[in-house]
Amino acid sequence: MNDLLKNTQFYGWKLSWLICLANFCLQGSGIYLMNAFMEPLCDTHGWSRGDLGLAMGIGSLCGTVSMSLLSTAALYCSLSRIIVIAAVVGSLSIVSLGFAPNISLFTLAFSSLWVAGQACGGVIGKALMSNWFERCRGRAFGIANLGTSLSGAILPFVALLLLEFFSLEMTAAIMGLTIFFLLTPLCLLFVVDKPADKNTFPDGLPPDGTTDTGPAAPCTWKALVHCPSACKIGLAFGLGLMMSAGVVGQLKPRFSDLGFSDAGAMSLMVLTAAFAAAGKYFWGWTSDKLGPLRTAKLLFAANILGLAIAFLPQNVVTCLLFATCCGLFLGGFWTMYPAFVAAVFGRNNFTSAYRFTSLFIPLKSLGYVLMGFSFDFFRTYDAAYMFFMLMLLLGYVLIASIPAGGRQDFRASCL
Repeated sequence: MNDLLKNTQFYGWKLSWLICLANFCLQGSGIYLMNAFMEPLCDTHGWSRGDLGLAMGIGSLCGTVSMSLLSTAALYCSLSRIIVIAAVVGSLSIVSLGFAPNISLFTLAFSSLWVAGQACGGVIGKALMSNWFERCRGRAFGIANLGTSLSGAILPFVALLLLEFFSLEMTAAIMGLTIFFLLTPLCLLFVVDKPADKNTFPDGLPPDGTTDTGPAAPCTWKALVHCPSACKIGLAFGLGLMMSAGVVGQLKPRFSDLGFSDAGAMSLMVLTAAFAAAGKYFWGWTSDKLGPLRTAKLLFAANILGLAIAFLPQNVVTCLLFATCCGLFLGGFWTMYPAFVAAVFGRNNFTSAYRFTSLFIPLKSLGYVLMGFSFDFFRTYDAAYMFFMLMLLLGYVLIASIPAGGRQDFRASCL
């Protein structure tokens, strides 16, 4: 492990930071930008939060459904080509958010952004990280996913400042075109599909016999369907991501509803996103140290406690506690999900297994819808939060029921 830590010049680390940037620009925009755009969109077009929550849910659903399709494409197409095309489409989709004249076209633009986010960072970025890393897998996934939460700490505030001086249309155009000219050239120049293309090995070191790339039997759909661990992993993380997507998607409006000014509410949302970014690396590091199964159980339990803070008497202190704790905890799902899949199924089977388990991830889209309609019906998000806590408890039970290590369950299904 000391050799791994010293190998800072390994090209894979550069790619992990590039995928971090891609997630910052596109995935983060899809998740966090609505914290700045929601109220101006409602004021401009007369749309309700329920309307936008439904649009966000559909966009997220398209993004998560695309995970399986993109995973299939990753088995046959160049990852670098997919990433470059997605960088172009995603940045132009951000521009379109400001110019959509009706909720249908807005939903189309938002859906396009989500799919591009999965293709530029997201699932394709995870496939790239799985190609390049084995022994430092948790930390590599953590760095790659940092960008999504760092985006929440920066982009909404930038958008809020731009909206003070420019129209909604101009703000969207400035942000989208900036991302286009920043991200596209970097992806075009630096993305390399596999370590062999740079004459090196995963982690930058020759195999030492301590890693397991997975069973020799093919990772077929039939084997995965008959593998209880595969279904449990997909369902558990689908529920966890439903919670995290719903909470962060309307976090700034929630703080505004509690009486904070726009700047104060956005500051609390930024604080949450900053701790979520730290959480992505923290949970990856913990997974490398404690093992993915133990870390995943800890992650689900911690998120239940984090959401419970929302039911304490709400004041500055409890809101700060919610922002820090909930941010740190919910930041771990996108890191632990691919790390867990890779640990159970092996590096060679990662893309196929990730494709199968991602069939459950569209559940996360319900988070946006539940949040929007919880507010429309009850004028509060508490009902959605209570439901999320129950779903996290179910996720904990599913993860806890997976055999230690999980891999023997998969090997048995391959026989």
